[in-house]
Amino acid sequence: MTESEARTIHSIDQVVLVEQPLAPEISFVTADRLEIKELYFPEAGYFMGQHAHQFDHAHLVGNGEIRVWADGVEIGDFKAGQSVNIKAGVLHTLMSLKADTRGFCIHNAENPVLQKAVFA
Repeated sequence: MTESEARTIHSIDQVVLVEQPLAPEISFVTADRLEIKELYFPEAGYFMGQHAHQFDHAHLVGNGEIRVWADGVEIGDFKAGQSVNIKAGVLHTLMSLKADTRGFCIHNAENPVLQKAVFA
């Protein structure tokens, strides 16, 4: 999909999901107990499918640009250097608006729910 085509998508109903694996996941925990997961979208129009977490977290755009939906509602476009906070239990979807987009999900590793998943 081209960048222009991706920018015309404003509703999850417009999305035709095709399973395309994202780049291998990179995940690590920092010394100050943040778990950071990297997402890489090689082309415009790639999606991180709708999902929710049991804890609040942030998504920081490293390069490129993403569009974000929360509970099915478009909440905005976020460029490199910007972040979006996502509340616990909110179904959210990310879509790249540019090729070579990279973002980072940032979670509090001290959260008991996350500790079970990461450190079990």
